[in-house]
Amino acid sequence: MQLQVIAETMTEVTRARDPHDPWDADDLHHVTDLVGVVAVDDDCHFDLVHPLPLTEGDQMFLVWGTYAVQDAYHSQTGLPAWIGVYSELWMAEACAGSVGKLVGQDLFDACRSISIPTPEGGWVSLPRGFYQIGDDEHPVLEAVHLSQVPMLPPAQALTQADHRHFSVSPQVLEPDASRTPRSRGR
Repeated sequence: MQLQVIAETMTEVTRARDPHDPWDADDLHHVTDLVGVVAVDDDCHFDLVHPLPLTEGDQMFLVWGTYAVQDAYHSQTGLPAWIGVYSELWMAEACAGSVGKLVGQDLFDACRSISIPTPEGGWVSLPRGFYQIGDDEHPVLEAVHLSQVPMLPPAQALTQADHRHFSVSPQVLEPDASRTPRSRGR
């Protein structure tokens, strides 16, 4: 089943471009709020694949990261990367723990050095394409997150925002109060 992650991302300018330098660009920081995941048709853009049938309201565990890129003209931090979606918490924790070993490393080179669990119970290498970068940028993993998100019906995918966010460390999985979801008119 192909899934698309529904999220809202706010972008903040952390350093404005130098108006006297035609090559300069703003430095940006991105903050992502998760809404849920939704099944999409085969001909649609998708972010992740889950092998088992899922139904509306199922609670999924999404492992995702934030990464930073920098080139000679600007930098961006907090860019989201969807890594894996799981029905069972223990699999998501294993994935987050494995990917967490890459925090602070250049992902272009390091991502093949670890394995993540598959929902079927196997292990695969982390694919290089899970983050979006330009040819001259080298992504550095800033953090790994594990969030509980609902499986949304397509019509409600953009209106629901019930999720819990966790900070992941090698030993403890606990709710992260600093990532409380923003109110969406409730």
